[in-house]
Amino acid sequence: MVSAGYFDDAERYARESMDVVEQAHREEVDAWRAESLELLGVALLGKKRYPEAIPLLARAQAMYGQLGPAWTKTAGRVAMRLGEARRP
Repeated sequence: MVSAGYFDDAERYARESMDVVEQAHREEVDAWRAESLELLGVALLGKKRYPEAIPLLARAQAMYGQLGPAWTKTAGRVAMRLGEARRP
């Protein structure tokens, strides 16, 4: 959705994903939670809603970092997006 520029749809689906994660009572540091935060942050970034996107992306990046070395590349990708959000 984001790649195609459908930011409203991407935001809606990311929020639904967050709801599912919350309802599933996932751990606070969880790959599904991190991905949902990242997806929502990226959708908001696409909509130029930087003040909302930044904390979500920062939280996702931190969470990926806590998940261990297997998530280093993903954390780096989120860090790049976070950099984009901080310099609009």
